[in-house]
Amino acid sequence: MWLGDTGLGLTTGFSSSQERQFKIWDLRNSKSAVETVKVDNTSGILYPFFDEDVGMLYLAGKGDGNIRYYEF
Repeated sequence: MWLGDTGLGLTTGFSSSQERQFKIWDLRNSKSAVETVKVDNTSGILYPFFDEDVGMLYLAGKGDGNIRYYEF
């Protein structure tokens, strides 16, 4: 997903050890991720939502009772 006017993109997925994670990419140089953040070991998919006006990233996991949020 696009992260507004930051010039960054975000992907969610799983690591090789089945940890949920998200990666932040510089869209001008996408050869390697700028940042990789491990979230937890739950099996549900993470759905990202970005509020450009306040610079907040929300991650809602399928089947989770929690919503994680990160400030940009």
